[in-house]
Amino acid sequence: MLYFKYFIPISILLFSASEKLPAKRDNSSRISWDINNQIEWKDFKGRVKKTSPLDAYTMLGISVEIIGQKNGKVDMGVFGYFEKNKSWVKPGEKTNHLLSHERKHFDLCEVFRRKLIKNLEASKTYNYDSFSDEIEKIFNKNFEDYTKEQERYDEETHHSQKIESQIKWNKFISKELLRLKKYDKIAASLNIGD
Repeated sequence: MLYFKYFIPISILLFSASEKLPAKRDNSSRISWDINNQIEWKDFKGRVKKTSPLDAYTMLGISVEIIGQKNGKVDMGVFGYFEKNKSWVKPGEKTNHLLSHERKHFDLCEVFRRKLIKNLEASKTYNYDSFSDEIEKIFNKNFEDYTKEQERYDEETHHSQKIESQIKWNKFISKELLRLKKYDKIAASLNIGD
């Protein structure tokens, strides 16, 4: 089981919205999703919950931030990440099969990060006075859908134990990533009106 971290920090960051952030592999407590640089067991640095019925726990999050504003446009950064210090695996359970299942949780997080960009860009123009409320409404709907899908994934695969169901989900998640390839970018570009 995992939890979706919900927050909407609003800040101005200085980097290009047209670039994709690199996956963080340094001393950061977070790793950005990257198809070519997937999470490994060594990234699960959280304290193991010995009484948990789970063999591993993956903490993921999606956040949005204003990263640029110019001429009636706002670039809203949408970031998906893995929390190293809140993710854990029990000793003796570090199998490739379970790691693959946990990676698919992260891939599913990326699917919903891309869906959030798509949904943010679907609105033609945001109202200046209600911009935060409109963004929050879209974010909350995405959060609700994301949570349900992550729970369904674990339920249908029985946390990776149902092999046929796991294979079905692997294919589905891969197809969704491909279908949403257009939204594999760091930010949604939004129009703001009066």
